[in-house]
Amino acid sequence: MLEQVINIITRFTWRDILDILIVSYVFYKLILLIRGTRAEQLIKGLAVILIATLLSGQLGLNSINWLLRQLMTVGLIAIPVVFQPELRRGLE
Repeated sequence: MLEQVINIITRFTWRDILDILIVSYVFYKLILLIRGTRAEQLIKGLAVILIATLLSGQLGLNSINWLLRQLMTVGLIAIPVVFQPELRRGLE
């Protein structure tokens, strides 16, 4: 057990640490965004996620990239739900 922990620690790179820090920060910010749910915040959040997805792909941060791609999918589905009253008014 101790050997496995030492093996994991010795294989840690700066990218792994950066990956963990970014995932933690993103989750923290997402929790803060969820508290004050407004359409403006949703758009800003999706823009940040899009930029972060592009950056994580370029930096080779695979787990962050996968997570952000999943969030983009959910976000694109959430937009019509959040903007449903505005869409209804626009289509009338």
